[in-house]
Amino acid sequence: MIYSALNLEIGSMVSHPADTHPYAQDATSFKKETAGLSNPLSHFQVAQFRFFCKALTEIILPPYKGSAFRGGFGHALKKAVCTVEHKICERCLLRTHCLYPYIFETALSLADPAPEPARDLPRPFVLIPPLDNKRLYDPGEVFTCDLILIGKAIELLPYFVHTMDQLGQRGLGRALGQFTIDKVESIRPDAPPKEIYSGQDNKLADPGPPILIDRTLPLLKVPMKEITIDFLTPVRLKSQEHLTDQPEFAVFFSRLLDRISALSRYHHDIPLEVDFKGLKSLAEHVQIQSSQTDWYDWERYSNRQQTRMKMGGLLGTVTYEGDIKPFLPFLALGEYVHVGKGATFGLGRYEVRAK
Repeated sequence: MIYSALNLEIGSMVSHPADTHPYAQDATSFKKETAGLSNPLSHFQVAQFRFFCKALTEIILPPYKGSAFRGGFGHALKKAVCTVEHKICERCLLRTHCLYPYIFETALSLADPAPEPARDLPRPFVLIPPLDNKRLYDPGEVFTCDLILIGKAIELLPYFVHTMDQLGQRGLGRALGQFTIDKVESIRPDAPPKEIYSGQDNKLADPGPPILIDRTLPLLKVPMKEITIDFLTPVRLKSQEHLTDQPEFAVFFSRLLDRISALSRYHHDIPLEVDFKGLKSLAEHVQIQSSQTDWYDWERYSNRQQTRMKMGGLLGTVTYEGDIKPFLPFLALGEYVHVGKGATFGLGRYEVRAK
């Protein structure tokens, strides 16, 4: 579903089928141009938004800001939408119809138990905090935070904007520093940024169509035997139930494919139809040509578990060589949805550079 071309206030956003949107003409033409190229991700939709926030009081954040944004955002969303007194999702009659568990406790929102462990069900969003080392923001300073919405969650954008506004009023970080939203922009790879929300009038405009992953298919026309991947935030990859400090392509791609598969199933309602075993076997033949990665250790405090948690991961650059072509659509999508543990608060972010 794609938003209608209307100026809309928060809470009144309307959508209509993609084939009635002006963008559908471009998508149809594009598919004709790329006929014969198979992309199992053609149904996948993501959207990227950039929040410009201005500090009202002093804000103190940890070195990696993502956990502070995610934790504060979760509290603000629950306060905004939860209507029951006990506030415990596990025993709530409304959990399969409530926005909070769908966004933050996805497994609890399912009518039928999920086959995967609950902790492994991905949430339909990614928060990308500022990546600099700045920790103190004085009143009047502006900072940004990007939001990636995935699948059905794209239609929930008004709730995300409202929740970010509530987070600003509640306060962020150790000192609960307050901020206000100056504006929100829609970010696309094929167009300049577009302002869709102004804090002055509290109205949300049409954000435009979602980003369709099959628009990356022209890359497949170019034979590639080598790519470089930059790990921009700590990448936490598990191999045989243990975190690995070696960015082997087979492990990297397996974790990415598993995440994309779950996002497709639970947030697009479409099982991913690919040869999982065949793709993972092919990935074994892509090797590391060079690697300049280091393990970055950091800790965050978990309010849920009432303890500090180590959240280290790989940072740096790795170049792979081999037949990259079968993996390109997945790698392109992964730039938006991230890979590995902690993706919701911005971990596992990477960019691909073609040689």
